[in-house]
Amino acid sequence: MANVCENQLYATGTEQQIDLLKEKLSEVFDDNFDIDDNIVVGDEATLIASLTSKWDMPKDGLREVTTSIPDTFGMYIQVESTEPGCNYHEHSIFSTGEWSFDVYTTINTQILELKEKGLDMVRQFLQKEDVPYAIKEDKFWSVVYVDEYGVAECEFINCVETKNDSILLHLQNGHCIHENDLTTDHVLHTLTIIQNGDGEFKTTENK
Repeated sequence: MANVCENQLYATGTEQQIDLLKEKLSEVFDDNFDIDDNIVVGDEATLIASLTSKWDMPKDGLREVTTSIPDTFGMYIQVESTEPGCNYHEHSIFSTGEWSFDVYTTINTQILELKEKGLDMVRQFLQKEDVPYAIKEDKFWSVVYVDEYGVAECEFINCVETKNDSILLHLQNGHCIHENDLTTDHVLHTLTIIQNGDGEFKTTENK
């Protein structure tokens, strides 16, 4: 049997928007939806309600509700989700026509795309000489990484190179960060080093 997630909903908008919101919430969540309070003051209406779902916040259902409302201009919805007995808490806001869980997903996708674009730029630069690009002696660039024990460490960069088409970031303490473990910060650091000319191509023997 699935655990029950309790969702507290608070919404404001015009009376027409809130009436339609109640209707759509009832259609989507049926008996799992209850109105706790509905207040209308002048041109603004407020809805306080609760609904239950399985496991976690019912994002698909909430998205279905708001997309079925033609006019959401000025409409604000806040949802707090908890699962009693479990360490689960999630908070989301619907504003300017979007749910925050969709906005964050879009931002994360864009960050990932920019990271991949940055990696390609670094790869193209390194493949020009096919030897390590070592940090100059008078330049000091450090990065944070997580070691094999799960502890965050900070160390200076020694050089960056490509091996079998993968980018490797070598640190002065001998640790090597493989392309799969490079973060967006690592990529930005490397691009800045290249753009500033803070390194130079060196063979392994002369590194």
